[in-house]
Amino acid sequence: MSFPRFTLDDVLYETEEAEPVLAYRPGGYHPLTLGSVVNSNKARYYISQKLGWGGFATVWLVQDLNTHDWFSMRVG
Repeated sequence: MSFPRFTLDDVLYETEEAEPVLAYRPGGYHPLTLGSVVNSNKARYYISQKLGWGGFATVWLVQDLNTHDWFSMRVG
């Protein structure tokens, strides 16, 4: 069995709709910037692209700097 291969260009898109800027506050969204690095106990993640947002969190496309694998990261 084979699966189609995707590139980042297949999943990245721009949207004009965005979360309210005032939601970035204590108790609200946590601010991240493209190109920044988030550290966890197990890995370091490079912030590549914002994928979306919802009522309680934003979702980011990140790359593990150790394995170079791609993941989505929910930040609430």
